[in-house]
Amino acid sequence: MGVSLATLLLSLVSAAFLATPASADDTPDSWRITRYDVDAQVASDGTTRVRLDLDFDFAGDEGYGPYVWFPERQRVEGNPDLWRTLDVTLGQVSSPSGAAADVKIDHDDGNLKVRIGNENRQYTGVQQYRIEYTVRGLVAPRVAGSGLDEFNDNVVGPGWEVPISGATATVTGPADIQRAACFRGERYDTPCAASENGRSAVFSAPGLAAHEPVQIVAGFPAGTFVGAEPQFTKRYHPGNMFPLTPVTGGATALLMALGVGGVALAVRRAGRDQAYLGLTPGLRPASGQDALVGDADGAAPVAVQFTPPAGATPGEVGVLQDATADNEDVTATVIDLAVRGHLRITPEDDEVWRFTRLDSAEPRLAYEQAVLDQLFWQGDEVTTEELQGGDYAQLVPETRDGLMKRTTDELHWFTRNPVAVRAGAIAVGVGLVVVGVLAGLALSMVGWGLLGLAGIVAGIAVIAVCNRFGRRTAEGSAVLAESKGFELYLRTAEADQIRFEEGIDVFSRYLPYAIVFGVAERWSAIFEELARQGRYEPDLGWYGSPVGTFTGWGLAGAMGGLGDSIGGAVSASAQAPTSATGGGSGFGGGGGFGGGGGGGW
Repeated sequence: MGVSLATLLLSLVSAAFLATPASADDTPDSWRITRYDVDAQVASDGTTRVRLDLDFDFAGDEGYGPYVWFPERQRVEGNPDLWRTLDVTLGQVSSPSGAAADVKIDHDDGNLKVRIGNENRQYTGVQQYRIEYTVRGLVAPRVAGSGLDEFNDNVVGPGWEVPISGATATVTGPADIQRAACFRGERYDTPCAASENGRSAVFSAPGLAAHEPVQIVAGFPAGTFVGAEPQFTKRYHPGNMFPLTPVTGGATALLMALGVGGVALAVRRAGRDQAYLGLTPGLRPASGQDALVGDADGAAPVAVQFTPPAGATPGEVGVLQDATADNEDVTATVIDLAVRGHLRITPEDDEVWRFTRLDSAEPRLAYEQAVLDQLFWQGDEVTTEELQGGDYAQLVPETRDGLMKRTTDELHWFTRNPVAVRAGAIAVGVGLVVVGVLAGLALSMVGWGLLGLAGIVAGIAVIAVCNRFGRRTAEGSAVLAESKGFELYLRTAEADQIRFEEGIDVFSRYLPYAIVFGVAERWSAIFEELARQGRYEPDLGWYGSPVGTFTGWGLAGAMGGLGDSIGGAVSASAQAPTSATGGGSGFGGGGGFGGGGGGGW
């Protein structure tokens, strides 16, 4: 069965020690680096020649010299199956101050470790060291977030054991640098000094504490670097422990069946909604009438509803449908706010739409106000193109949180917040996996290590079905029945069956609901046909295009383009990378490539 379970379990235990090399013990508090200066020359193929000048102050506590380590592989954020490789080659190491510069090199746990000095010679005070090396893997060509080829380096890694009085760096490349940025701090989110001039950029970050890293980014025109694409290697995951035998296989299969059966039973019990017993789905007990609540009948019929549930916004209905606040719910919320007069949406071309904030006396819920504040925090206008940047990265998560709190804490449609319930299920699943691993390690001593696989499988099963957890209340089930009836109406009504309401543009009012039900194109096509027949005159005050656009044709296409554009912007803002290791632009901070650290010995 491939890799043995023993190898799997042992690799899990050892994985925790692969991130960084062991730090030096008993580093004197007096030691520090008074100068940390990097000169990086980037060739057109992405190879970077680096000269690192260190002034290491041993103060009055004797030391042999510094040590430095460079990562040769790096995790790829969002892809656990790959290592990003960094090819590091050590060049000349010297000491301008005359200190011993003997070098001991070690490749260990994905790191190149370099120890400088001689065991027979110790120093106090400031000693100077120069370390030269080349590295490939610090360049990310054609980054989507910036449109540039980015040199993105953690020039000071988080592994430095001693404080650094100040770090400076100069990056020189084969073309004029278009943009430069510098970030410091544990999360690489505090800006530091950066400037560009022609083919060079200069960076500085004073007063760095121990373990405080610095990221520098230099953006070159797209296409500057040829052959600099990142290189990846397979990152292996745990497998089995021992080869399968009839005895261990049978026992493991039995335990796995029991575990999976237990998970299925738990899903049935914890995932079954409540309902008002004895009432037609969608109805509620009369005022003062005692309500008998029990488990809902999933096979209950759905009756057509010609209007949405009273007082339920499109985003709230979307959450109720699948117990998840997703991108469609956020998109529907934005369009619903426009329909209600809080903003105007204007097409600039086929792909870009502009939002303009409007004054409206229409009441807003707390999460709706938060959406408006997030959209227009930089001014009264914003485009879908601008929404894709990291500046709007909180729009989606904060709207999702607001929708979940609204449906759970205020409307009481769920017995508990589904997000918290699922997080608990994931924690249980992870716990079962850990128990399975530990049990496999213990039982491996007597030849029964394969049994640990049962716990692992049960844990994975819990994680796989975590979205099934999240129980609706009887009130939530009643509203769900109404929303499903309204969805049935939007899915099946033909042009001659549309019910118009006095003083309401039915198309606009129900469009956000059609989005969460996934029938926006059908709904738009119906009203396009009605407009063509002269039976519908659009009243799209929330839409900034000339009225003539919708008088005979184009309604379905325009609304489809609007939904796609907003949905794409919403998705992009939700996924706006905060780390260059995830493949996004380094100009948002969050860390780059390389790094490492060091100290003294």
